[in-house]
Amino acid sequence: MEQEKWGQYLDGFSKETVRLVAFGDGGERLNDYTCYKALMLPATGFWSFLKTKGEHLSTYTLPLFFVQITLAVLINRLLRLLLKPLCQTHIIPFLLGGMVLGPSFLGKITHHKFGATLFPTNSLVLFELVGIIGLIFYFFVLGVTMDFSVIKTTGKKGIFLAFADIAVTIFIASIFFIFVPSKNDVTTPSAVLGMAASMTGFPVLNRIVVQLRLSNTEMGRIATSCSIVETTFAWLLLPVVDVLTLKPKFHNGLFNDDEMECAEDKIYSVRKTDIVCMLFANFLFNIICFFVVRPVIRFIIRRTPDGESFSEAFVTFILAGVMFCGLVTDFIGSNVVFGPFLLGLVISHGSLGTTLIAKVEDFAYGIMLPLYFVVIGLRTHLDSIVDHQISMKHPFLIIFICASFAKVVLALIVSQFYKMPYLEGIILGLLLNTKGFIQLIVFSFGLDHRDLLDDKSFALAICLTLLITGMIPPTIEAIYNPTISHFVAYKRRSIQKSKGEPELRILPCIHNPKSVPAIINFLGFCQPTKTSPFFVYALHLLEQTVDYSHGPSTHIGHRTTSNSDRSQDQFDHIVKAFKNYEQAFGGGVAKVHTLTTISPYSTMHEEICNIAEAKGIALIILPFHKQQTIDGGLEETNPFFRDINDNVLNNAPCSVAIFVDRGLGGGRRDYQKSSSTNSHHIIVLFFGGPDDREALSLASKMTEKPNVSLTVLRFLPTDDMLNVNKAISNDMGVLKAIIDNERERQLDDDYINEFRKKNMVNKQSIMYKEKMVNDVGEMVRVIKSIDKIHYDLFIVGRGHGMINNPLTAGLIEFSECPELGAIGDLLASPDFTMTTTSVLIVQQYVGATNEAGSSGSGTPNNMQYCELYDNFHNFNRVSPHESNRNLFQRRVQRYSKNWN
Repeated sequence: MEQEKWGQYLDGFSKETVRLVAFGDGGERLNDYTCYKALMLPATGFWSFLKTKGEHLSTYTLPLFFVQITLAVLINRLLRLLLKPLCQTHIIPFLLGGMVLGPSFLGKITHHKFGATLFPTNSLVLFELVGIIGLIFYFFVLGVTMDFSVIKTTGKKGIFLAFADIAVTIFIASIFFIFVPSKNDVTTPSAVLGMAASMTGFPVLNRIVVQLRLSNTEMGRIATSCSIVETTFAWLLLPVVDVLTLKPKFHNGLFNDDEMECAEDKIYSVRKTDIVCMLFANFLFNIICFFVVRPVIRFIIRRTPDGESFSEAFVTFILAGVMFCGLVTDFIGSNVVFGPFLLGLVISHGSLGTTLIAKVEDFAYGIMLPLYFVVIGLRTHLDSIVDHQISMKHPFLIIFICASFAKVVLALIVSQFYKMPYLEGIILGLLLNTKGFIQLIVFSFGLDHRDLLDDKSFALAICLTLLITGMIPPTIEAIYNPTISHFVAYKRRSIQKSKGEPELRILPCIHNPKSVPAIINFLGFCQPTKTSPFFVYALHLLEQTVDYSHGPSTHIGHRTTSNSDRSQDQFDHIVKAFKNYEQAFGGGVAKVHTLTTISPYSTMHEEICNIAEAKGIALIILPFHKQQTIDGGLEETNPFFRDINDNVLNNAPCSVAIFVDRGLGGGRRDYQKSSSTNSHHIIVLFFGGPDDREALSLASKMTEKPNVSLTVLRFLPTDDMLNVNKAISNDMGVLKAIIDNERERQLDDDYINEFRKKNMVNKQSIMYKEKMVNDVGEMVRVIKSIDKIHYDLFIVGRGHGMINNPLTAGLIEFSECPELGAIGDLLASPDFTMTTTSVLIVQQYVGATNEAGSSGSGTPNNMQYCELYDNFHNFNRVSPHESNRNLFQRRVQRYSKNWN
């Protein structure tokens, strides 16, 4: 080895720093060494500092460090606030904040005085160290919240797309390495680093999916599944990159200096040995984590009683283990963040996971992690890009552009193969171009090794990450609206239209576990069969209480990342209850899938509608915003629940039912027993219209249950109640309403006859009654008299398609809860005597009446109404002695049949 000759010069940022340069015998530059002046802490306070001449803030470590942290956090929060309208994820303000404090912005404006004063070179060692600790805990939390079960929800689509993307990226990097001539040694590492950088960053992509409300869409799930696979592959690739790029002057603890010889013919033989040793060490570390550490942690979790918190000693031991795992992986030659990430996967999400997240998330993420990005910003020299005029043949630029274009093309191919719309394929391709933290780790690693990345390549990589990742959210938001249906239309939009379909799909929505027993008992009234099975998607609704534009918490599949154990315990209770319902029937006639959605109350209805559309749901069941009190009354639990119900009723792609629980879930039911002691009585109040027909269709699903008795009570208006004087008035709107009501009445007659013919033959458990009423008061008295016979459940239609129905017209104006309809509001009223009978209010999907078939409703045009109106007056002149109403009704029925 050549004898080193020493030279020295002052660093440009601080006079407290000396840089030593080692030269060989021939005058060539061998190594650079940076020496720092001994650090000092303030011992005599602020006033002594003011009196000391020739010293400034950078002389003292502690106050300088506090100022640096304050600046980093303030800049990050300010940029996050400014970029919030653009739906930017947390990585964008992090990177921009670091660049603002770096030499390209404030440093350049102040002629490097800002950097020399507040970020001198000798302070960056401690500054970066604290930032790396924040990065370590970030990846630990990421491992805790990561759920690989989301891959199952997309089947082969996500896995196929992920491996296709990886294969294409490797192919592009290989082609570049083979055919692009290299003038120096940076081609090979640039190709490797570019390949790693082109992979999808899972944490950032998942945040974009949640922000844009794509979590429950097909493309959102595929993108999340694909990013998990690619991120896992990137973690496996990262240690290999570490060893492939190992140089003699760097070592990670396993290899001594004697092995690091500079002879070119010995470098690659050493690397092969290093690869074997490092891979074996990493494999052994994985085995220990999953087969030794994991069982021990699970044993301690099982010994902790439910509802009790973990001991401080145990939590502290786990947090210390995070740092120890980082030490181990750094020692065996892998990246320091790999060990904490693996430990997080071992712990997984649950009661312990939420406790650990609550302990470290806010401080590590909000205070420590921004420091790491400030260091990246300080090392990003944008002038190097401008001065050198980046060529289109630059390795990073070629691989980034080719890989980004390939992702979109692959997503389009996969979307067409699985019959997804072109727009969803484009959006899927854009999502897969998201860059994340692992790319930044690779970039920083390459810059640390000067022969891998120079300042120009590093700055270009950071700028490309900012540009591509920053453009994705606003672009998707501009071209895609989740509130508009982009899915293939399903036939099973209502129960009435689901006849002949292989299964009935129901989406019960749950805010808290209190409503679970009542909903399950209601589902237990229905009898799924092998020819008509039920598929229940139980949806747990959670309010988004954190800003999903930042933070490492993730929402994957059915897991939740609340900072307390309550949400997880609630979900576990819901899952267990619905699994018991599924097992009670057996034979696969009732299938249950439990989901969780996390969103603000203002957009929660969009999540519900998207899931209903994607799953082909026929009926959404919503809990009423009031719950029963001890004295039998109803009290409001959350005013936002009412807004959610209103919005779902107005935007749902299927039928909707609002469930008012008055004790239906008071006890545990045996769904299979049919003894008389376990019998249930249900009554349908039928007033006419599409909603009432939908309610009767739902009730017909209960007729196969041997321990359920069903009563159908149909209310009919008398001739006096129809009020012919309104019909012969000159108000065309009243005339139109009467014609529509007559037509609906004919459809009601047809459906009632079909129901009786199909269900009432040789079945004593089903009873049908008709009641003629003269006015609304009489109708209310009849309903109140039903209280003498105890019923478990009332089923009524909302009546939104029969606004001018004479049976309910007088009640609509006084409704306290219009979303329940006139009759539903009456039954849920606190003044009503029936305080133990639950109520289900059903609204048929508004599009169902516009589909072809017996339920269709052709609407006459104004000319047909005018013709009918003129003919009506001619009838009055021709037949003065005959009942005007009878003449009018016969002609209306004849015209209605012609319109159909």
